[in-house]
Formats: sequence, C-alpha cells, structure tokens
Amino acid sequence: MFADKDGKLSVPARLAAGAGAAAISTLVRDIAAFRLHVKTQAQICQVTYPLDIIRFRMAVDPTLNTIPAVVRAVIRDEGPAAFYKGLVPSIVGIAPYSSINFAAFDLCVLHVHSAVHRAGGTDMRVDSPPG
Repeated sequence: MFADKDGKLSVPARLAAGAGAAAISTLVRDIAAFRLHVKTQAQICQVTYPLDIIRFRMAVDPTLNTIPAVVRAVIRDEGPAAFYKGLVPSIVGIAPYSSINFAAFDLCVLHVHSAVHRAGGTDMRVDSPPG
C-alpha cells in the first residue's frame, strides 16, 4: 500500500505505515477491552500482542507484505505459539510504565486540586456535592 513500484518504502511511507499500525492497534485494543470486558494491561496485551508480532514481521521481512502472508508464514514455520513469543517480558515491562503513569497522574490531580483550593476556587472533584 505504501511501497513504491520497486517495493521499497520511503521514510514518509514508513512513518505513515507506523502511524496506521499504531492507530489500528489502539483501536483493536480498545474494542477488545470493551467487548471482552478486559480490564488490565496484561489482559489487553494478550489480546493485541499477536498484532504486534505481525507488524514486526512485516517491518523486518520485505517478502511478507500482507497480514495473511505473515499469519501463514508464522503458523507454517513456527506454529501458533509464535504469536505469543516474548509476551511475558512485555507484560513484566508494563508494570514500571503503568506505575509511573498512574502515580504521575495522581500527583498532578492532587497538585491541581491544591492549587485551585489555595486560589479560593471550588472543589473540582466529581464525587463532591455541588455548591
């Protein structure tokens, strides 16, 4: 789709392909989380990790230029379990990211609430009664 007539990808085409892959991955992850009642990052990773494997294989092997071609090659050469190779380290790697993300968000919210309160503003909490 993004390749030129010789099958080569330019830098802008690679960026566009990466952006498209990220958008699709995010969309699929969000749909999976909603439809499958997936709540944790680890569960989301189990659902979307095969898509990352497919994306990676397409990026490193120019002969695999479609998703079905990648799926067939992986199943034929390595078996279905290959779609989950490296899943455990990925899940373990989510912990520091998630903890920093949630801690930073929580501290920012506390800082904003404190600043608003010091400035004489009203309580911004959603669960607080109006007025």
